[in-house]
This record gives sequence, C-alpha cells and structure tokens, in this order.
Amino acid sequence: MESVKLSLYEKDKETGILENLLGSYLIEEYMELIDKAYAVKDETLKVHLYLTVEGDIEDSEYEAIFDNYDGDAFNDIQVSIEEVEDSYNPTWLFIFDFINSPGEMENKITEILSIHNSELIKVFEKIRTIE
Repeated sequence: MESVKLSLYEKDKETGILENLLGSYLIEEYMELIDKAYAVKDETLKVHLYLTVEGDIEDSEYEAIFDNYDGDAFNDIQVSIEEVEDSYNPTWLFIFDFINSPGEMENKITEILSIHNSELIKVFEKIRTIE
C-alpha cells in the first residue's frame, strides 16, 4: 500500500471549525482504519483520533466487535479510548496528548494504528469462528 500523509488540524471547541495545521504525518500502514483526526485545546492540546474497521460489517457483528475488542492492549501508551456507538461501523475515539516533535507524533499514531489493527484481527478471528 502507498504511504499517505495525515494532516492534523486544531479544531475550535466553540465553532467546530478546523483552524490551525499542527502537522502532517506519514502513515505507511492501516490508513484505511482512520475515520478522522483533529486536536482540541482544553488545558492542553489533545489529539482525537477516530479509528474504525475496514469495509462494511454485518449487523450481527457490530456489538460483537465492541464486546471482544480489548482496550487494555493500549495500557502502555498513555491513551484513553471511548466507543463511538452512533457510527455506521464500530468506531473508537483515541484521545492523547499532542506531541510537538513530528517524528514522535508520527510514531505514536503508527503505534496506535498497529495495535488497533492487531486487535481487529483477533476480534474478527474470534467472532467469525463463533458464527
């Protein structure tokens, strides 16, 4: 797969408008799992990275994917995870501190994507053997 640049903007909390480009990061794998990404400033600048599944899923798989997804796999990388249940496909919101170093930020996004992809592989193997 071809490498893609992910542009990360700061989103105004009041208006919802994407305003300032914070950086562009090379994504070499799993770009198709990214639904959207932006950063919001509260006390600190927090990245909101929405990850989903590739392609469409069966209705019967929707809840099973959430039920079998292991958020504990991310415990070592300082990120909070929330299920986004009003999306067409299962989606998770990953929130973490913005990192000023482009290389470190790129590595953080890449690590989250890699763990997310591994979790999805485990989930789909499990739920599709149950059916």
